[in-house]
Amino acid sequence: MRWRPSPFLRDILSTGITSVVTMVSLVVVTGWLASGLGPERFGVYALSRRLVSAVTSFSTVPVGVALARALAIAKDERDRLAYVAAGTLFATVPNLLALAVGAAFADVWGRMFFSDAQYAPVLVATLALVVASAFYTVVFARYRGTGEMWRANLWQLWTLAIAPAVVVAALAHSARVDRIVLFTALGTFTAAIPLAAWLGRAAALDVSWAMIQGRLRELLRYGLPRVPGGLAFGGLLAIGPFLAPFFGDLRQAGFLVAGQSMMRVVEGGTSAFGLVALPRMAALQARQQAEFIRDRVEDIVAMALHLGLFVSGMLLLWTREIVIVWLGPRYLEAVPLIRVLLLAVVPYLEYSLLRSVIDGLEERAVNTGNTFAACGVTGVLSLVFGWVGWGAFGLALAGSLGFVTLGALSVRYLWRELALPGRHLALGPALALNLLLLVALAGVRALVPERVPPTQRLALGLGLGALAFGAYLFALRRARVRWLAEIEARLVGRRVVAR
Repeated sequence: MRWRPSPFLRDILSTGITSVVTMVSLVVVTGWLASGLGPERFGVYALSRRLVSAVTSFSTVPVGVALARALAIAKDERDRLAYVAAGTLFATVPNLLALAVGAAFADVWGRMFFSDAQYAPVLVATLALVVASAFYTVVFARYRGTGEMWRANLWQLWTLAIAPAVVVAALAHSARVDRIVLFTALGTFTAAIPLAAWLGRAAALDVSWAMIQGRLRELLRYGLPRVPGGLAFGGLLAIGPFLAPFFGDLRQAGFLVAGQSMMRVVEGGTSAFGLVALPRMAALQARQQAEFIRDRVEDIVAMALHLGLFVSGMLLLWTREIVIVWLGPRYLEAVPLIRVLLLAVVPYLEYSLLRSVIDGLEERAVNTGNTFAACGVTGVLSLVFGWVGWGAFGLALAGSLGFVTLGALSVRYLWRELALPGRHLALGPALALNLLLLVALAGVRALVPERVPPTQRLALGLGLGALAFGAYLFALRRARVRWLAEIEARLVGRRVVAR
């Protein structure tokens, strides 16, 4: 067999590698900050990052989705530049207003979000990072929508991996959270360079204001209904950390964000599919290839289930060693909270893989309704668990149940709309294989003496996990799991017929 991956799979592989590198950078940067800042200041930084995620999830992420989809079906370069100009307005104007309001009342917002007015500079720096992220979102969407994923990947590596690592390596021990966030924002602002070039080219090609207004209306029609969904997803991530100082203490906000970061690391290995799939799914829908779409969506559901079961089991088994090596022994208190969040890995992966499929196939903002339901579950349960005295553990459990709700609703929608047959899920074999591997590895782990350093124990866990994953894939292949067969066909260049 020759190695001849299809263009679609090449994009997924390169984007997947980029996502993994980005997640590795996130892990390393988080470890440096946890060590350099200490638990309390690390909690402040964690709240800052969660605020960025919360704001951008409704102010810029819907723009990126709408712009990438529009560029994928644009007629020519002039049309694409009009969309870019419209997307720039859509993404940056609201965030610039938020920065102005935040800077004008920094003490008030600092007290609200960080429980102390002394953190007002952190608030201003955080909002500057939000504005910078809007520029980056437009640049990434331009390359994503035009099929230039390698350029999009380079920008992601610089903006989300290299620049933050350089900043944190230089400033982690300065104990100045505001400077760390501000210099991270300056690195992200470099996205303005290609954006300025495109806007200049739009002017040279006489892209009129009327044309930009028309494209802006199109983006607003598609993107605005998704804005509340972004807000709800940001809230889903932020509820636990922001309530932690009230039901526990500021340190536990950092613990919860660390657990969420570990879940995002899991997502990093599969997010590439969503980035590449949205415009492709829209094209398949336009060509009315309903049966092909149905088969592939069923494969995606099965893949998320199989991979999520394995990864969650391995992470739960080695959580203690991961936390010690990653964050340091001072963060051992975070281990139970992280394990509770890791229980939601499978539904979170289902959502991560299926949200772009849903957006590509459906004009309506289906993900918005699903995310609001999940955010509502998390919000209500967080307050209930907090009032009954469960503290940070209750907040972690509420967040986990919110992700379970989100994943279940995503699967339910596609299952109903596409009438998925469910014949290729292979749930029984996957559960049996994971249970067998987990018991075997837990037995090996129990034999390792406690005096062995955590780094060596984790290295052993990674090695055993890699071997177990290979055995797991081999067993699934022998069981003729369809999604594995489809990937193998694309890797070796066999034609997959769209039925």
